[in-house]
Amino acid sequence: MGYWTGAVVLKDRPEVVKLLERGKEIYGIAIGRVDDFDCYGATIYCTEDGRCHYASEEFSLERIIDGWTIVEVIGEFDLRQLHSDQILHPC
Repeated sequence: MGYWTGAVVLKDRPEVVKLLERGKEIYGIAIGRVDDFDCYGATIYCTEDGRCHYASEEFSLERIIDGWTIVEVIGEFDLRQLHSDQILHPC
């Protein structure tokens, strides 16, 4: 098992999206990415409660319903504990 790499990227006007995790609906914004996540990437989202989730680019479904971008996410974790040797499971 190796380390992953990525970046925190904040936009001027981030889009608020609906995130679905195990049937639970929450709101969040994309705050960064993981570049090498078992040979594919992932997007990291921060939610209104300050927790983070991620969506693998390979397995996540993104769709637009009633004007909202909806993303299926996994892995709730605390942003303050995000570091390259933290284990993130891609699915």
